[in-house]
Amino acid sequence: MMFAGVYYSTQRLMKARLGSDFLSALHFWGWPLIIVAATITLPLGFSRSKEYAELIWPINIAVALIRSAGRCTRTCSC
Repeated sequence: MMFAGVYYSTQRLMKARLGSDFLSALHFWGWPLIIVAATITLPLGFSRSKEYAELIWPINIAVALIRSAGRCTRTCSC
């Protein structure tokens, strides 16, 4: 819900569209998928065993990709 508000208000306040619709959608839908993956894998005991709730490496890579997609989603100055 927070991402939806940010995406809506940013476009209205800046009077410009976001830089990429694809990256916006990837960022918006990627976080819920990561949360679902963490919710499934952690109770089943899949962790890196360095800490109790550390995610496995495929989910860590997904977090890095989604985080970078969020940084690349900027408004155009057109």
